[in-house]
Amino acid sequence: MSGDVALGHHRILCFQQDLAIVIGEYRSEGIITGCRGARRDLKGSSEQLFIPRGKLVCHFGRDQLYTISYRWNDAVQLATRDAASQGGRMSIAMTFRVKIISPIKVDEADLRRRQIRYAEHAAIDTRVQVFNLEEGPTSLDTPGDLLFCEHAVFLEGLNTDPDEFDAILIDCVFDPALEPLREQAPIATFGPMLTTLPMVAIVADRFAYIARAERQTEWLAEIAEVYGYGDQLVSSRALGISYQESRKPKIFDDTMSRQIEGAITDGAGAVVMGSTTMALSDKVKNSAGTMPLFLPGMVALRAMEHLWSDGLLSR
Repeated sequence: MSGDVALGHHRILCFQQDLAIVIGEYRSEGIITGCRGARRDLKGSSEQLFIPRGKLVCHFGRDQLYTISYRWNDAVQLATRDAASQGGRMSIAMTFRVKIISPIKVDEADLRRRQIRYAEHAAIDTRVQVFNLEEGPTSLDTPGDLLFCEHAVFLEGLNTDPDEFDAILIDCVFDPALEPLREQAPIATFGPMLTTLPMVAIVADRFAYIARAERQTEWLAEIAEVYGYGDQLVSSRALGISYQESRKPKIFDDTMSRQIEGAITDGAGAVVMGSTTMALSDKVKNSAGTMPLFLPGMVALRAMEHLWSDGLLSR
């Protein structure tokens, strides 16, 4: 089956290449879409939304953006089920439920960005949900910011219902509050950098960090030492741009490409990004050539999924 897909009442599907994202928040005032070419069919009390393949559709609920990823063929199978037998809504079985904690207090647009990035990379049987901080720093530029972040992340981690989630992922390369949460949280907790660095060591003898600010590269170098990889770190490079500038594609791509080229000159066999969810454009990837670029948040999520699927992740 190809082309448009009809979905049951108040269920939205969006396609990106071969990846389908089902967004499951419901709103009494109806479905919000941003898809040109989407159409609705009203038949009695049942509403179906038809979405052309290749179009991006987003529905953001009142509180959290909530997404589940499905490959195209699986999405088609789900979409063509008889929704009437299920009260007009399709039920989807969840397997691995991951709570992701933002390290800073972000605006709605940034929260959506983080959610979508993780959902795009999640496996078919993984549900991810990114949580904002109720109180926390708005950036991580000073030691005070990092201390505030650790406290806020710790509280949010403790406030986790083990009946709702199977694991926690801290969405920060500094692994804030990782150790206390591993000891006190009700479910397994993962830090992106503790999970990523052993994998970097498998594919490269030497690596470089690239982070947004100079102070952040210093913190990352300290983390490499603490985790036992300091001898393999050849350089820590800073983009030297603000958090707001880092969200502007041209500024970010130009600056990142220069720093990757510099890391190659430094003798790095791999680059570990000082951000969990940055999107790397073709220009940035081309500047690296064949050198691996590690995105710690995505690496950690994939590692968690493998542990879960192999029955190796316990509470």
